[in-house]
Amino acid sequence: MTEHEQEGIDPPHLAVLFADIVGSTAMYEEHGDAKARDATALCVTLMTQVIEKFNGRVTKTIGDEVMAVFHDPASCMMASTDLQGAIRRASEAGRFVTGPLRIKVGVHFGPGQEEETDVRGEASIVAQQVINLAKADQTLVSDSVLENVPDMLRMGSRFFEGIVAERTARRIDVHELIWEVSDLTQAANINPAPAKLEDVTLVLNYKGEVFRINADRPSLVFGRVEGNDVVVPSDLTSRQHADIKYKRGRFQLTDNSANGTVVVTDDGTVVNLRRESTILRRSGSFCLGGSPESNPQGIISFRSESSVCAAKYPGKD
Repeated sequence: MTEHEQEGIDPPHLAVLFADIVGSTAMYEEHGDAKARDATALCVTLMTQVIEKFNGRVTKTIGDEVMAVFHDPASCMMASTDLQGAIRRASEAGRFVTGPLRIKVGVHFGPGQEEETDVRGEASIVAQQVINLAKADQTLVSDSVLENVPDMLRMGSRFFEGIVAERTARRIDVHELIWEVSDLTQAANINPAPAKLEDVTLVLNYKGEVFRINADRPSLVFGRVEGNDVVVPSDLTSRQHADIKYKRGRFQLTDNSANGTVVVTDDGTVVNLRRESTILRRSGSFCLGGSPESNPQGIISFRSESSVCAAKYPGKD
């Protein structure tokens, strides 16, 4: 238990980044300890330079792994992709005596207690879970990172996998950043040019009645009784079962019920929520109480619609 938890105070939210050199064991076996240590040391130095450039701090290195902490998730996310580019460029320039190196990166933004050589709490625990999913050349981030960065930084991401957070047992969606085809650091330019952004609407259909959520109507509440925005008179649906909220171009579905909510996307992904949240993407359906097979009266379909509009980067006049 952290000091903040002992005192009953919510700990601050921190972005924790782990970066690992992939295949280091084989590198030591093939090239010997001396060359492998030289290559590892140079790689760690380059990663440290990138982290510090984005106002992060390396808390510790564990062999071929670097752990860093950021107070701003956007800076951490930009650093995570710049790390990949920096190591790729150094490899192509022949700077590593062992030949090209490859890294993997994992990031989570959550409550944590920063110490001189560590971060305790959810932020570091889940970040370690995230990087454990990654392979060479992959940068993975949790949904809480994407939910707390400007819209432009989320454009180069795609859903990767869902995990259950250790200690809290909360479902967390992990996303991959497509760093090779998107220049995320460009959004950090202090004088960015106007950009084309998407105006997104989530369209829901329940028994032929259509509902829309967007920036103009940013939330809907679903439940069995009158007074909810969408009334679903199913025996398995709670009085106030769930809600959807629009935030920064994303739609978060939160289950508040006893029987849970099941989300089924059109690609076949199934997400079971029980007093948890998930982000609704593209199209599919969700069932308020039980499975779709057991509760057909509780099924609501959804799809996202986008239109391109001229806009400036967040925070600019």
